[in-house]
Amino acid sequence: MQRRFRLPMCAEPAGLHVTVQLVLERPAGGGALPPIGLSVNDAWPSFDSILSDELLEPTGSLTHHVPENVALNFTLPAATIREGWNDIVVAHGGMAADLADRRRQGVMLVGIELLVAPTCRSVKNGT
Repeated sequence: MQRRFRLPMCAEPAGLHVTVQLVLERPAGGGALPPIGLSVNDAWPSFDSILSDELLEPTGSLTHHVPENVALNFTLPAATIREGWNDIVVAHGGMAADLADRRRQGVMLVGIELLVAPTCRSVKNGT
């Protein structure tokens, strides 16, 4: 199961990194998130992310997501971004064999944030 998002973006110079942050509702009852993958511009999906409760960049005095949400940070080379339209696919890696069970493992995607920076962002593990 997957969702595709199309974003107009500008190509970035070599040597930069882009962090794509998927903001999700925390699973009910404090359960674990199912495997969530990210694909940019038809690349094979990556399931290599860091769990975080921090915003990519502070907004005034705000530094963390609300307690009901959690984030997954994916770091990629900025060269992944194309000039013009870019496709971001969020893949749900539910492991259940039955389609109905996979749908029950669904997650609520609240937002997608992107940050282009000279180096990979150091983030703390979320709670």
